[in-house]
This record gives sequence, C-alpha cells and structure tokens, in this order.
Amino acid sequence: MLKLTDIQILKLGKTLHHIHNNNFFYGQKFPAGRLSSYSEFCSLPFMTYEILAQGYPFAYSCADTKALTSGHLQKVEKLSVMNLYTDNDNEHIAEMISRSFSIAGITDEDTIILISNESCSSAYIKTSDKLKHFIIHGGSLAPKKLYQLIKDTNATCLLGDTTDLIKFVDLCRDSSFDLLETELRTGIFSGKPLTNGTRKHIEKETGMEIFQTSSFGDFLAGFASDCKEHDGMHVWDDHYLAEILDKKTGKPVKDGEEGELIVTTLSLSALPLIRFKTGKISKIVSREKCECGLHTIKIAY
Repeated sequence: MLKLTDIQILKLGKTLHHIHNNNFFYGQKFPAGRLSSYSEFCSLPFMTYEILAQGYPFAYSCADTKALTSGHLQKVEKLSVMNLYTDNDNEHIAEMISRSFSIAGITDEDTIILISNESCSSAYIKTSDKLKHFIIHGGSLAPKKLYQLIKDTNATCLLGDTTDLIKFVDLCRDSSFDLLETELRTGIFSGKPLTNGTRKHIEKETGMEIFQTSSFGDFLAGFASDCKEHDGMHVWDDHYLAEILDKKTGKPVKDGEEGELIVTTLSLSALPLIRFKTGKISKIVSREKCECGLHTIKIAY
C-alpha cells in the first residue's frame, strides 16, 4: 500500500485547509480534521471531469476573483470544464516544467523554437520566460518556413505537442528537408505519449533526444517528466500524489499492474484537485532511485 511521506501529509493538510477556507461548497466534501495515512486519504471522494463540468465555470474555484489571473476552457468529450490559475499557480507550473528543462540539459545558451500553437504550450512559454531562455514562436509557420527558421537561427531545441512534432517530421521527410543538417539536439514535448519505437525513429531522423512531459489538456501541466533513461515518467511527488487504482473496484493495484491514474495536487491554489480521475491507464514502473539520480515514483507513459 502507498505510504504518504511527511511532506505529502503536510501539504495535503494545507490544501484541504485552503479548500475549507476558500470554498464552502467544495470544502463540504472533505473532513475538517488532519489526515495522517493513506488509508485515511482513501476515504476522500474522487474528483472527475463530470463533477468539474457540473460546477462550470467557477463553483470549485478556491481563489478570489481578484487573485485569478487566467482561466482556460477545455472540452473533454462533450463536457466543458474550466481550469483556473493564480500568479502562484503559474509560478508553480513553470517550476515543474523547469525541472524537465534541467533533466533535458536545456540552458540559457540554447535557442528554442516553439513548433505548436501558443494556446496548447502555455506552460513551456511561461517556463522559458521564467528562466530567461530565448524562445521563438514558430507554431504558425508552414513546414518549409519552420525548417528554414531552425536553420537560420541555429536552433538547438524544439518545444511543443507530440502530434505537431510527428506531423512536422513527416512533412520534412516528404519534402527532403534534412533535419540532421541542423543544430537541433533536444526536444521536449507534451500531448499524446510517444511509444519508444516512435521516439527512437524521430530521434534518428532529427538528431534530437526527445523528452516528454505529462499533462491532460490544460490540467496538471508538467506533473510528471521523462528523463534520459526514457523508461517512464518521474512524478514530482513533492507537489503531486499519484495513485494507480483498479477502474472497477477503485482499489490500489500492485506496482507493475495497470490501472487508472489518479492525481492529487498539493500546491495549486485556484483549483486544487483531490483524487482527480484522469481517465488514463498507467502503472507504477518504479519507486527506487533512478539511474538518472532522481528518486521519485515513476509511472508508465
């Protein structure tokens, strides 16, 4: 059974206290007392896209409207859900993505090009701004112009969505644009996970080492990141609590067995999510220290 760390217990308590103090409706779902174990945590109700949609747009907001800095509407099947952010939330997300940048070896000496629409890559943009990295927005460019931009600027890193990456690489291949003739060496992408076979194929065609970050549309941006081992995603478990549960029984599965990924946020303020059912299937790959040096829970892509 999962054992909550002292940091997770402390931050979970602060999160529940924050919900109680800032949203009476939302706070009624949770006990007022302190939680000290995973078994107590398991008594908490799940949050789902359906519940968020029922409270659209602001029923679950835990920040004063004056403190909110942005809201992002997301369609999940036929549901409309709103994700909300304060300045502190934006800083937090940028910090999570900056960890991914660090793992990938990106520095302020890199020239970065965003190949996707800005609206689906806001976390990457915020992180680049926070770290003062030079980023060029190229998501609106046709493949030929984007390829030329990469060559003209001696770009070393690409950011964006995996779907846009695959499309761009395919079009370059069809047009005989050789990405191996560029200075590209690193790529960080979110969106639909790449299989190891697809990742290796793209790396061979582009000369980039491809890293992936995890999110669910606009939710939970950067909560988990790929490393140089490329055998799973490191969950930043000082800020997120990840569970893998049987979809039918809602009970924890054994490490290595597949189940639904459930995520609890421990640091977000505008819309903290408690036991959020992502709808995605994953598994715990490892709880041991990784060869990359990180010691976090690692989940399958």
